Amino acid sequence: MRDPDLKRLKKSEPRPGSLAKKIVVAVIAFLAAAGITVVLLLFFSGICHIDRVEVIGAKNVDPGKLRKLSGVDGHTNLLTLPSDEIAANVEKNPWVKDAKVEKDYFHTVRIKVTERVPIALLNIKGTGYLVDRQGFVIAGCDPAQFQSLPHVHGGDSKSPQVERMLPNGRLREAAMILGAMTPAIRETVGIINPYDGRGNVMVSRDGFQIVYGEREESGRKNEVLEAIVADIKSNARRATYIDVRVPDSPVVLLH
Repeated sequence: MRDPDLKRLKKSEPRPGSLAKKIVVAVIAFLAAAGITVVLLLFFSGICHIDRVEVIGAKNVDPGKLRKLSGVDGHTNLLTLPSDEIAANVEKNPWVKDAKVEKDYFHTVRIKVTERVPIALLNIKGTGYLVDRQGFVIAGCDPAQFQSLPHVHGGDSKSPQVERMLPNGRLREAAMILGAMTPAIRETVGIINPYDGRGNVMVSRDGFQIVYGEREESGRKNEVLEAIVADIKSNARRATYIDVRVPDSPVVLLH
């Protein structure tokens, strides 16, 4: 006959795996509680509160204006800050080519700006416009300003819209020609006229003409032009004009 006490003892013993299940449940409950605690701390405490906003890279536009345009001040928490939306807002300023938003946990937002660089001043009937190397109109300006930039002769063209690409193909090509030049060569150009019958014709700051033609082979034309100008300067010569329309057979007329 079996001992009834032994039978009761066996029934009271924990079943295999029951302890492990209890441990798993306890761990899950702990992790859930910890997760809720973390979420509450991140969203409802001051741990991720935005205390500082930095605008980096703005030279031609007031950083304060970019901050206001971004809309960042309408947000208080780094985690919920819509970075893409903030960057897109900043890029609405015509000076801004690209904007990136970084979150420096736990309290700082950095808006990094890449500005458009004006490479020429378009002059249309006495009104000036700053344009970049792609022919994007950055801003209007006084033609008497920015004398260090080459001027693009606008002729009788219609005034372009700021914050838009130049609609006139000839003017846009002139800007792109200047944009493809090295700074050393571009700085020698005083004015470029895209309406000359020979194509794009420039007048240097030293007074000689540069007959450039169309934008095709601009890379090769720029190499040849740079070499010729360097030779003229190093030998103290004076040129009347330089024709690089056929870059492998340039024509140079000296005084």
